[in-house]
Amino acid sequence: MHQSRRRAAAFILLIFFALLGSGCAALNQPTFRSVTKQERDRLRTEQRLEVLDSIRREGDPECTAKNDRTYAEVREFVDRHTLVAQDNGDIEGERSESFEEKFRRQFTSIMTAYEASGKSKILIYVNGGLNSLRTVRKQAANQLPCMIRDGYFPVFLVWQTGAFDTYFEQITRVRNGELKNNLQVSFPLYLAGDVGEGIIRSPITLWNSVIRYWESTANVEPQYEVGDDIEKAKDPEKYPLYRNVTFEEPHEKEGNLAARELLHGLGMPVRLATAPILDAMGKTAWENMVRRTRTTVRTVWEHQTELRGKDFAEQVRCFPRGTGVFAKFFQALQQYSKGPTTSDGGTLYAYDDCGIYRGQVAGKKEFSLTLIGHSMGTIVLNELIPSFSGLPYENIVYMAAVSSIRDFQKSVPWVLRLKMMRGRNSSPGQCPVNFHSLMLNPIAEARERTFKGLLLSGSLLEWIDDIYQEPKTMLDRTFGMWRNLRPALHVFGGEQRRCMSFRVFGFKNVDKDRQPGGGQFCDPEKHEIGHPQLHGAFNDGDKCFWQERFWGAKPKTKAAD
Repeated sequence: MHQSRRRAAAFILLIFFALLGSGCAALNQPTFRSVTKQERDRLRTEQRLEVLDSIRREGDPECTAKNDRTYAEVREFVDRHTLVAQDNGDIEGERSESFEEKFRRQFTSIMTAYEASGKSKILIYVNGGLNSLRTVRKQAANQLPCMIRDGYFPVFLVWQTGAFDTYFEQITRVRNGELKNNLQVSFPLYLAGDVGEGIIRSPITLWNSVIRYWESTANVEPQYEVGDDIEKAKDPEKYPLYRNVTFEEPHEKEGNLAARELLHGLGMPVRLATAPILDAMGKTAWENMVRRTRTTVRTVWEHQTELRGKDFAEQVRCFPRGTGVFAKFFQALQQYSKGPTTSDGGTLYAYDDCGIYRGQVAGKKEFSLTLIGHSMGTIVLNELIPSFSGLPYENIVYMAAVSSIRDFQKSVPWVLRLKMMRGRNSSPGQCPVNFHSLMLNPIAEARERTFKGLLLSGSLLEWIDDIYQEPKTMLDRTFGMWRNLRPALHVFGGEQRRCMSFRVFGFKNVDKDRQPGGGQFCDPEKHEIGHPQLHGAFNDGDKCFWQERFWGAKPKTKAAD
């Protein structure tokens, strides 16, 4: 009895100190250090020389079949290809240095490495939710070399989305959209509210999960079948809504499904116990992740006046479309594309009056952009793409998009239509941008199991629609799920539809998720890409998600009916 009490007390203390540690972390306020233009340019020049020296000295790591390279082993290399956002939207960095200064230094470092690479294709990848900074940096350490080998200069836009971090921050420091500097004394009430709500809602949550699993397994409902869709996609002339929609084989169910379903049934008591945690606490963490997607565009201090620095007006002047680190990067990239500024006497300046690096060679920079967003990374891209429609996008790839259909419709199709209007005279009938949406097979989506079936069945997209998002209409459901998209294909009608493709992967036994496929070196001649079977498998190294063969065929340019 005493042993049990001690364990219970230890558990309560652990939760308390975890909350305390999360809440007491001081909110990083922007600090601004006055630096003259001459001093700033001198420091930038020294930094560029250091980057070039590092590249000459160490070079780029080799793309290998192994996936065991750590961030610490190639830190300088990874840092030249990543931009990390904090919870308040500022760039990750030490408080001893201005965040603006840190961003300018990092942008200069990235673009100096880009110039040294001699490449003309820039790939921007945005990670999804439930990823710690350590996880994404390890992913970058192993995947960046392969992306470079395949002709890209890659940049990872990293935002921190760990489950516990986001949950604890939400209940201890976030109040009605405002990020507080210190732990709020009301946090126990929020914790108790989550626990109570989760317990009350758990029968509904569990029931929806059971029904979804039954309808996709024992008595497969038409919404989970794709046989009819496959036939329609073969005849786009008769079924114009299915133009540029592809379905990949295989579609059969393999493995010992009877044993699998028996084990799944035996796990029902555990799922009943974990349903309250997944429901209320998961929903709270989700709310904070959505908040963080938005602060990467507009920082916390941009709207909380007490946190503004003394040169706030100057920051807004230099970055009018958002002071979040990702918005700054897109604005700086747009400025960089124009080339160095020139004085009346013809002198070239590598940095503009905002301190943004503009390159060393006169004239506009010719490059193309490929944007890839996974899961919640697509919400970030939905925020960025319309605000920077003038950038030279070539490919936009959404993998298992968490974004709602409604929000997507306001973003990518609008930009496609705009770019098609701009290029109508120069390249009639051509797609100025190719859009690809990649999705799991509906059965794989519905039957995905987490922790060997100890949590509710279904992918993250299923959880969002059923538990976290509470869609008001069908268009408010997630965009990256085929059974949501199927009845909504008509909303993308118009000229831009011919530049959009949708690929639904095949289904095998859902337990065979991360198929090795010949290793993680992504050699097109030796490596066959496997079909992702889990929501989190899209960005696995063996899927080679940056290669066009993973996206499927390019959209056909014939006008939509």
